[in-house]
Amino acid sequence: MRQRSFEAAHAAAWADYCRLLSALEGRGRDPPPELPLALFPALYRRLCADYALARTRRYSLGLIGDLHDLVRRGYPHLYRRRNAWWALALGFMAAGFPRTLRRHARVCVLAAALFFLPMLVMGLACGRDGELIYSLMDAPQVAELESMYDPSVGKPGRAPEHRADTDFMMFGFYVKNNIGTGFCTFGA
Repeated sequence: MRQRSFEAAHAAAWADYCRLLSALEGRGRDPPPELPLALFPALYRRLCADYALARTRRYSLGLIGDLHDLVRRGYPHLYRRRNAWWALALGFMAAGFPRTLRRHARVCVLAAALFFLPMLVMGLACGRDGELIYSLMDAPQVAELESMYDPSVGKPGRAPEHRADTDFMMFGFYVKNNIGTGFCTFGA
């Protein structure tokens, strides 16, 4: 087969390979929808075979050099070492998450305001009018909180009847509850 016929027969596959390679190299182009990235390994193998055939048939040095360059550029994308999951997670926490947070800063500020402003307003209102707390909680709950945070108790937030074994049980309850809440939230 003559070189021109060889180039004409394989030009479409080489063009598809070049478009996928440009997308993988991050040159600002996404792969076209009709050309998924899953085709890259097959196109790479075909290009390697074409390169070997061109060398065997002693086609022009220009064609052999172009094919060699395409094979060399595609190799690291197909055979690159994959990062460990922990390195990817650490990279996301160090760079990806802050970048995403800054990109969506307005939504995050709005969500924080919707969460904290009602709490702040209600806290200030309950501080001014002690009876307003009964619109949120019933009397036994308020009495329990008052006894728990009574200044005469040596450790605020802890009733004298609390012992170490109940602390451990409560720790287990809170962990189970929080994980279950997290799963339910994720599932919903």
